[in-house]
Amino acid sequence: MKTKTALILSCVLALTLAGTSIYLFSTLGETRTRLEQAEETLVFILDYSKEKDLQLDTANEDLAQSREENQGLNDQIAQLNIEKDEAETRAALYKAQKYYFLDTLNWIGKQFGYQDVGQMARVYSSSSGLTPPQTCEIETAERYQHWVSTTSTLFVASPVKIGLSNYAGWSLRENVVFGPEHFDQPGYIGSRGYELRYPLIPGTWPMQEIHTTINAYENPVEEDYWQVENYDSVVDLNCGIKGYIKIDDDVDETKTIYFLIGDFAANVKLKYFYNDLPGALSYLTLAANAVIADLTAGW
Repeated sequence: MKTKTALILSCVLALTLAGTSIYLFSTLGETRTRLEQAEETLVFILDYSKEKDLQLDTANEDLAQSREENQGLNDQIAQLNIEKDEAETRAALYKAQKYYFLDTLNWIGKQFGYQDVGQMARVYSSSSGLTPPQTCEIETAERYQHWVSTTSTLFVASPVKIGLSNYAGWSLRENVVFGPEHFDQPGYIGSRGYELRYPLIPGTWPMQEIHTTINAYENPVEEDYWQVENYDSVVDLNCGIKGYIKIDDDVDETKTIYFLIGDFAANVKLKYFYNDLPGALSYLTLAANAVIADLTAGW
């Protein structure tokens, strides 16, 4: 009986040891697999970290270079601002000097019978052969007010300024300067009117009339200022300005060129000119360009 019991216990112990061994071998295999996976993961992490370290070093180098370049650009900007301020200061000085000399010339000219600076410039140009400097910088309203006068032909179309003889028996019909009280409009500072009769077509009556009108404002004039619809023609004037031609259905056969230039709205009318339209356009264009020349002369 004892022998049988001992045999049974031995079998149970053997089976237990066998199961334990199998379990231990199985667990050891799983542990080794996990360890291998962990080692592979660690190697991947280390390689990835090295790659990111290299990328970070490159990024830091790029950042340092960008900061250096940015500082250089800031230095250039600061230098350019200094140069710009100096240029603006010089420009303001030259402009003040130019106006001072013009005022001086105007005063001297009046002592010798000249009407205005424009007339002086034309006489000097004719005698010296030197052409006045050309510009398209539009005159300020302030300077316009400084020079506009009924004793001057600045800013208007006169016979000489549009290439006509001054000895053809022409006459002045109207010559006026109005202040801000003339029109109740926002920003309006005044007007200039100049009307003359001239025998453009000899032997006809009445003589042809050329009327210049300028309305001046404190600020640039809106594009729809004249509110004239159905223009008969559009012409290119100096300084890139457009001139709009309108022919009225009246007994005078009034032909008008309307144009805008900075703070000024202007028009020139031609009356009693019964010849073909191209001839009228020629006179209107010459007159408009004469006005533009004075409004961009920098007086």
